[in-house]
Amino acid sequence: MTVWSPTAQLVRIASLIRLEEARGPAQIERQNRQRKFAIFANLDGIPRSAAVARIERMVFELNMPPAYQVKFSGRAKVLEETIENFLAAFVLSLVFMYMVLAAQFESLLHPITIMLALPLSIPFAVVSLLLLRNPLDVYSIFLEERHLE
Repeated sequence: MTVWSPTAQLVRIASLIRLEEARGPAQIERQNRQRKFAIFANLDGIPRSAAVARIERMVFELNMPPAYQVKFSGRAKVLEETIENFLAAFVLSLVFMYMVLAAQFESLLHPITIMLALPLSIPFAVVSLLLLRNPLDVYSIFLEERHLE
């Protein structure tokens, strides 16, 4: 078999390459036109967030070239998206709460003073749950209402 050379002459391909039988991957996976390979792990007793942080630290210590990337998929990706969505929802809830309070009090300053008082209520809520021996979960809201009746 022949191929064209840069000087516009035909050259035998056997003079350019050497064929050698070797082992290789049975299948090459790609994502976004880039080669990828997956590593799976069982997390026996390790929280997913701790495992992700440990893997990120190990990857950082490898000092890989910029062309290489590590991307999480599966439940680790869902965890990352959940955290991002929670933070976005939290910020939006603060903005909407401010807007409602500003409309209610017809002031731009009073909602800020009211919202600054909210973090002070958290320790007292935790103390009341401890005194009533209730767990800190969603159902404690319903239990708290039942104790008050």
